[in-house]
Amino acid sequence: MAGVISIQRSILKRFLPGINHRLVSTSKRNNETATIEECKTDVKSKTKEVVHKDWISYGFDYETKTGDRTAMHSIMFASVTLCLVVGGFYMAYLPDYALADWSQPRLS
Repeated sequence: MAGVISIQRSILKRFLPGINHRLVSTSKRNNETATIEECKTDVKSKTKEVVHKDWISYGFDYETKTGDRTAMHSIMFASVTLCLVVGGFYMAYLPDYALADWSQPRLS
C-alpha cells in the first residue's frame, strides 16, 4: 500500500509540479497588529432574535426556536441513549429466571 501511495505522489509531482509550492512573503510589514475602535452602535438593538417565519415548533417551547430545539435534542438523547441502549444492556444481562440454561445440552 505504501508503494502505491509513493507512485501516486511521484506521478502527481511530475504532471502537477506547482501544486505543492507555497508562496511565503518575507517582507517586513509595518502594521502587524490590528487595532479595534470602540463600538459606536447600540449593541442591544442588534442582539434581537431573528423571527423565523417558516419555523414549526416540536411542541416543547412555543416561544423560541433555540429553546424548542434544545429541549427536543435533550429529550431525544435521553430517550434513545438511556432507555434503549442502557435498557437493552440491562435486559441482555439479566439472570435467567426460568432456569432454562441454554448452554447445557438436553438429555432426552
